[in-house]
Amino acid sequence: MTAAGKMERMSEAEYLAWEAEQAGKHEWLNGEIVAMSGARALHNLLVANLVRALQRGLDGRPCDVLGSDQRVMVADSTMYAYPDLMVVCGQPVLSPTDRMSLTNPTVVVEVLSPSTEAHDRGAKFAHYRQLPSLQAYVLVSTELDRVEVFERDGAEWRFREAGASVRLDCLSLTLSMAEVYWRADLYRAAEAEAAAE
Repeated sequence: MTAAGKMERMSEAEYLAWEAEQAGKHEWLNGEIVAMSGARALHNLLVANLVRALQRGLDGRPCDVLGSDQRVMVADSTMYAYPDLMVVCGQPVLSPTDRMSLTNPTVVVEVLSPSTEAHDRGAKFAHYRQLPSLQAYVLVSTELDRVEVFERDGAEWRFREAGASVRLDCLSLTLSMAEVYWRADLYRAAEAEAAAE
């Protein structure tokens, strides 16, 4: 999902009431509203590939893979966001003030787009790190076959760039880069062809 642009400032209560009436999705960060627009076909393909691979790898385990319509609330922060996907292990916990928002993702995945990359790497990650449940934050490039994994190690976060596979220690799970980027070359070629016309 890409950020369409910042809008007016609102309180948390104003945002929640307003967002419930909107047709589209909007994130709330430090009182600022950010409209979320549609995503490129390549972005959607990568999300679908990740959902499929994670569901297959977590089959039979008490973990759920949820898509970009699921909102996350960071209670110790000032953020409501719609990550591209997340994994919730164990009992899901909803916000007591907003039953539409989960508060305990184990893994959050953002597929990067040019309009959101700096935000996903910076402000959003700073907020997500405040979630006690969060064990891994994963950034997936659309431009290159590149996946970056940030995993919690006590009070620190370890960075690891994936090679031939993506290892998520917190889930005891390994995904192949071939699974993540399955058919991505076709979508990149289609984008290049469309841009050349």
